[in-house]
Amino acid sequence: MKSLKWILIVFASVVLMAGCSRSSNDQGEKSASQPAEQAAPAQSSQQNSRAQPAKSEMNAEQTASENEAAGQMAAGGEIEVYFVEPIDGSAVTSPVQVVMAAQGVKVVPAGTMEEGTGHMHIMVDAPFVKAGEVIPNDEHHIHYGDGSTEADLDLKPGKHTLRLEFADGEHKAYKGDQYRDTVHITVQAPPGSQDQEAGEGSEG
Repeated sequence: MKSLKWILIVFASVVLMAGCSRSSNDQGEKSASQPAEQAAPAQSSQQNSRAQPAKSEMNAEQTASENEAAGQMAAGGEIEVYFVEPIDGSAVTSPVQVVMAAQGVKVVPAGTMEEGTGHMHIMVDAPFVKAGEVIPNDEHHIHYGDGSTEADLDLKPGKHTLRLEFADGEHKAYKGDQYRDTVHITVQAPPGSQDQEAGEGSEG
């Protein structure tokens, strides 16, 4: 009986020790897996934080490119103010038909103070007015403050230089050659006029 009792005690001890060993192994595996699971979100977070600056840099570069393109447009690369008629070097008769045009700016009546707007002025045998200065109003500086782009000029026979200058609502000249144009013309005397007869006589 005693031997049987000891056998039961030994068996129970072995089973108890095996259960404890298995429980400790399970806890060890769980504790080992927890750092790995915690490390995975941390690694994912680091990847996201790295991706966000890269995306921000791309957006900044795109914005800079757009601003640069807009700046080039605003700088006047597309602006041109010019004579359509008469053509440079042409021979014409008086009154001289003049057609003016503008690209990249809006022609409006004088007094309109908006960016990118203005009106035309023609200098007849006179130099351009410096940028920022008010264009005079006399026989050599003709204003088109009504916003017109066509006109007839009464000019004497001979060689003339016409200069076109774009100015703001206060008649102040804009800065830059894109706001100017020049043509050289020869006004011919009408047939049978004294000027023509005088010219033909001098040639003989």
